[in-house]
Amino acid sequence: MISEIIILDSNLNSTNDISNELKSSILNKFNSNDTIVLKAFNNFKSLINYLLIETNYTYLKNNHSNKEDEIKDHIYSSDEIEQVDSFDNKGNLTKINKYINNDLEYDIFYTIGIILNNSNDNSNNNTESLNDLSSILKKELIETRFHHLNPVVLNMDLSSNNNNSINYDDIISNQFITKLYLINDLIKTRILRIKTWVGLQDDKINNKDLNIHSMTNVYNNFINKNDINNKLLNFTKLLNNEINFENLLIIKNDKNYYLNLLNSWDFPAHNLTNDELLYCGYLILSQQFINARIKVNENGNGNEDEDCTCSTSDLSIIYSYLFHIRDNYRIGNPFHNFRHAIDVVQATYYFLLQLDKSSKDEFSIQLDESYRLHLLLSSLGHDLGHPGTTNLFLKDYETPISKIFNNESPLEKFHLLQYKNISDNYFKIYKNESLYKRFENFYTKLIKKVILATDMAQHDLFVNEIEKFKNYENEGEKIVMLCCLLIKCADISNVCRPLNISAKWGLSLGNEFKEISQLEKLIKTNEYDEDSIENNKITNHLIKNISPIEAIEKVNNLSNSQMFFINRFAFDFFNKISINIESMKFMIGQLNENTNYWKSNIK
Repeated sequence: MISEIIILDSNLNSTNDISNELKSSILNKFNSNDTIVLKAFNNFKSLINYLLIETNYTYLKNNHSNKEDEIKDHIYSSDEIEQVDSFDNKGNLTKINKYINNDLEYDIFYTIGIILNNSNDNSNNNTESLNDLSSILKKELIETRFHHLNPVVLNMDLSSNNNNSINYDDIISNQFITKLYLINDLIKTRILRIKTWVGLQDDKINNKDLNIHSMTNVYNNFINKNDINNKLLNFTKLLNNEINFENLLIIKNDKNYYLNLLNSWDFPAHNLTNDELLYCGYLILSQQFINARIKVNENGNGNEDEDCTCSTSDLSIIYSYLFHIRDNYRIGNPFHNFRHAIDVVQATYYFLLQLDKSSKDEFSIQLDESYRLHLLLSSLGHDLGHPGTTNLFLKDYETPISKIFNNESPLEKFHLLQYKNISDNYFKIYKNESLYKRFENFYTKLIKKVILATDMAQHDLFVNEIEKFKNYENEGEKIVMLCCLLIKCADISNVCRPLNISAKWGLSLGNEFKEISQLEKLIKTNEYDEDSIENNKITNHLIKNISPIEAIEKVNNLSNSQMFFINRFAFDFFNKISINIESMKFMIGQLNENTNYWKSNIK
């Protein structure tokens, strides 16, 4: 296995400063075929900055099974790949490839262990700054904010004057390396990771003190959050105050380039990195905060009727918030990932622009700025924590999360729960609670209903409401139904995007269903073909440059699967939308063009 071991010690300036005793105690506990990447940090803030970009790269050994086969045809430039020092279990120096920006978009398939030196701890547990936190609080911050990395965190005395009273070997072996191996068995392949996420490996996690980012653990942490709620709020404040999230992004173009993309229906989500997608999310949400005239600071009262503006520092929390949201989407999901989330945000934003262009005579329902803001926030969180399976799968295989929600919209209820849990701390972050109170209000009357509306099992019910909702007597219910219809349009809008974009989404969704099929094979037979699923998967660096005709050549049944979805879910829905909302007619026009193409290529 590959394992990244990080040591935090104020006495270290580089990996070379790690004592031979500690280095040997770590390395000789691994197996001979393992590759270990050692990193050293001498202050906690630097470590946090590093962890915040962890999902932006991936380690691969030279000739690392089939994963290297996937990138043979892609030529990486020098700024996309670097050789990183690593070690075998005897301390011999080796090399490992580090792919920058994670163009392969793998979720974390290697183990991450972090050792914190607690020899210089202050007894007062100072929470005024990141570097002043006690090692206990540092451990809690890592385990909560970076839960998605499945980290194993160990506090131990690394001082040179501990008189050998601590046996490095026993502690590192029993409390550290053993856990890394247990986690490796749960996350080493894509199919095993999905099985772990949905809770079907809980028996291997329970009573093992493993910080695994499964749906069950996320749910349990939410239910028991009262014990750590104040700490989470303090952690959020510290991170927002001390970390410059914007500087962590690698953005290739200027602001106007991305604004032009966002204002177009030809939004090329697959051609953007996860950093660029996050920046696009920031541009939309920050502008909407300004439009809603919400002063996000501790001095303003936040009244919507107040003539106030948002400063750059006021809006910086949006970057912190988006980083946290992005980290809790599973980057390796072919379809239900952060790219899909931002694509839905952009589609929702575009629809709102189209509604603005229509006159009241054409469409009488107008959304005020607060409704627009919280609709966009709902779009951002609507698939948060998605494991890459369907509700039907969760129900059929009796997953814990499906049982918790009585087999009723388990995915959507989980997304909603995790989104609320994360959002709470960001809306509470300032002393003035008006922003949080507004979020709580909209959570009840809008966000909850809108996110639950994305359950495709409820699709036909919403189709039947399209021709009725404008005649609702209750204005509030009318507005909520409009928001539900808009997010549903955005959620399945990929079939209405221009054909070259639509085909890419079709390939992504097909990849996800292939993985579900392999997982079902594993559950039923205890066997699966990881090489097959990995080698047949069309990775994003191939998808982003693919043409519709090339997509059909690679996937024989692509036209059939696209037509099935269009006939079952899209055509009637978007046809009724275009009839009842004049400014949305462009959707059915593009859908008809795409339909003709797919029909003509059915084999």
